[in-house]
Amino acid sequence: MNVVTIPAAGISGHITLRRWCEGGEAETRHFPNIITNRILASRIADFAPIVSIREALAYCRVGTGNTPPSVVNTALVAQIASTNTVVAGPDIFSSYDEDGRGYVSLVTTYQFAPGVATGVLQEVGFGSTAASNVLMSRALILDEFDIPTPLVVGAADYLEVTYELRLYTVKDPDDIILTGQVIDGDNYTITLRPIGAPALAELLTANPSADWTIFNTKEIRPLNILGLGNNWIGAFEAAEVMPAIEDLWELGTSFATLDANTVLQAYVPAALERSIDVTIPAGELNLPGGIGYLRLSTSEGSWGMEFTPPLAKVAGKVLTFTVLVQAIQQFTP
Repeated sequence: MNVVTIPAAGISGHITLRRWCEGGEAETRHFPNIITNRILASRIADFAPIVSIREALAYCRVGTGNTPPSVVNTALVAQIASTNTVVAGPDIFSSYDEDGRGYVSLVTTYQFAPGVATGVLQEVGFGSTAASNVLMSRALILDEFDIPTPLVVGAADYLEVTYELRLYTVKDPDDIILTGQVIDGDNYTITLRPIGAPALAELLTANPSADWTIFNTKEIRPLNILGLGNNWIGAFEAAEVMPAIEDLWELGTSFATLDANTVLQAYVPAALERSIDVTIPAGELNLPGGIGYLRLSTSEGSWGMEFTPPLAKVAGKVLTFTVLVQAIQQFTP
């Protein structure tokens, strides 16, 4: 069975801490942070409840623990305060980093009133509740040299924490070319292309949904519910050309038995990926000249999958392949 891997989007967190005293701003810290595996996996695993990334940022928490952060952290080491008081945002921006990589960012500023976060602070984190849930992120407070250095907050000081979450696309605009791919004994070159990049903002803000969408003359059916959002497949005959970007009104030919012939495999803990086994029955999608490309819409974005030569599909032939969907991953330049 051929495996087609959908590349993962990347995610990174960036924190700014500002301590305000009576005379004005007294100290500012800037540093990156990690996103916990529990949140990365929540989009494709069976964790309940699954919350959107925005919901996972409802509270900012601070503490005095100095244990180095890990992707498996579920809490601060020694939390002393939390706040859901937001004084700016949440705002969504689209931008580019210094290497020209495009990203969507979600920026929120939280405030701790005087007397709330008093102490020698060494750690900061974010979660969907004040204390009881699994953290979305945890970081040690660093200085300008990225060395863990406590931040002392007095009883009369305000503390502001700005969190910027960046979600990067895959390395577009380059297509991903898979050569020598064998499907049911035939050799193909498969071109994978991200065609649904505008949906990145929805990955930050949307809530889980089990709905599927039916359009006027074209219908698309869900592969299966895979974490956040919907997952669909549509087939286009050989004469149609795979688009550069997604056209939601051209979803391709689908078939009523597709749902019964897709199998969402169980999530393996810590795998950060999950597979969908697809079977196209003998009597379905026998398009003139074969299948030119498939449009795959997953919870991690929409993709075109073009076949060269066109995917041979005739009456009596069953096609099988696996789509491997990866979780959003820690971004590395």
